[in-house]
Amino acid sequence: MTEMTDTFAAPYQISDRFRKVVEARIERLERDAEEDIRLIPTLLSEDHKRRQRLLAISQIEQAIHLRVRLSLTEAYAGDPLASSFQAFA
Repeated sequence: MTEMTDTFAAPYQISDRFRKVVEARIERLERDAEEDIRLIPTLLSEDHKRRQRLLAISQIEQAIHLRVRLSLTEAYAGDPLASSFQAFA
């Protein structure tokens, strides 16, 4: 059996722009899940209600997953490529 390695040992560095994109996706997933949950009582078919609940659960799970991943990040200062090139100068 293979042991799992800790892939989250060091925080990932991401740009502010990418952070905003991920945060917008999280907000959209949560908003869509709320809307889908509100829709459930209006549906007639029990199977449709079940699928709608599964959809909302999936959206909530994705939002939670993204929030956890985002919490393991930090913003990098400046342009990472520029600092890499300075090392060779």
